[in-house]
Amino acid sequence: MLRKKKSLSTVDFQSSEDDAWYAVRLVLQGETLIVKYCDFPNEFDDRYYAGGFKDSKELEGFATRFRPTPIQLQDNQCHEVKVNMTICASYVVGDDVKYYDAVVESVTFKEHKFENEEVCTCSFGIIWLNGEKTAGNRANIGTANICLLQPVRTPEDPTLSRFLKISREKLKVDCGRSGSSYDQDTNLGGRSGRVEDLKETPSYHFLLIENLEKDLSPLTIVDFVKRHVSLTSQSQVFPSLLMESFTRGIIVVESQEELQKLYDFIHNPVHMIISSRGRPWVVTEKNLRCGVSNGNLTLLSEIRPWNIKSENGDEIRIVRRESEEYMRGKLLKDLFLEFADHLRGLHQQFALEESVFLGAA
Repeated sequence: MLRKKKSLSTVDFQSSEDDAWYAVRLVLQGETLIVKYCDFPNEFDDRYYAGGFKDSKELEGFATRFRPTPIQLQDNQCHEVKVNMTICASYVVGDDVKYYDAVVESVTFKEHKFENEEVCTCSFGIIWLNGEKTAGNRANIGTANICLLQPVRTPEDPTLSRFLKISREKLKVDCGRSGSSYDQDTNLGGRSGRVEDLKETPSYHFLLIENLEKDLSPLTIVDFVKRHVSLTSQSQVFPSLLMESFTRGIIVVESQEELQKLYDFIHNPVHMIISSRGRPWVVTEKNLRCGVSNGNLTLLSEIRPWNIKSENGDEIRIVRRESEEYMRGKLLKDLFLEFADHLRGLHQQFALEESVFLGAA
């Protein structure tokens, strides 16, 4: 599809057909949501039935395909673009224009021209994050190709909110159950509005990190997040089995927006987070999670006096893409993901055989 011109739409939708973002208008007919692509004929409309989602995970994954329409960068705003920032950029091939997300890898500021108006001549090196032909590729673009993502990731659209509510009711999802957690599919483009159901209850938002060093201090994680992501967080590093060479931990923040920012930082393709020994951080879950704390959540980073540095050290470092450390870390990360996939299959097989055995008992 081709977005012919900038629309007045306030909602963007990521099409499953080509992974591109499009300005859309939403219409609810009974329990069917009609996604109408702006500047396209009705034959391009998509339809989604509220009862057509197999589970809450699929529904929340669908919700993350919507976001507020990014704002076109103006020539005098070029200094707002920073390295490692996620943007929405236009990809132009002939008369075909698509909008994909990208990470800014480099910024080259140049003196602007002043004719009848200010004209930005700066250039920005980016890495495309999605698109069948673009993902992972690099490009140099100008200000005219850049749109800035809005800080609020969930569009305030009453039609979408109503459809999601109907869909959740059909799935009989109890989002307010004390002590529960829920899965929420993540995407660099958005997040679910489901957190609104918990706004009256104290809650925490956390990310599970795997492949951590066993002697890693929770306070080291907290300091790292504060220094590099400018977020105040809490952390817990869990005990591991003696046979395991690694452990797991969680990073907890106060809001879904902060959690999305943390997730974007960890998954930024420009860099990788590794330990002082070269062990890369790995997030195997494709879900951001929230749990109800009832105000009683206490984490190890709050109560342990982690003021003695271990002999082997527990620093966390950032290595840049294409460095030797990055390439070595990527090989280790791929190895861990392969191990995790194998382990997941074993768990599923065990659960199946266990259910058969218990059912026969």
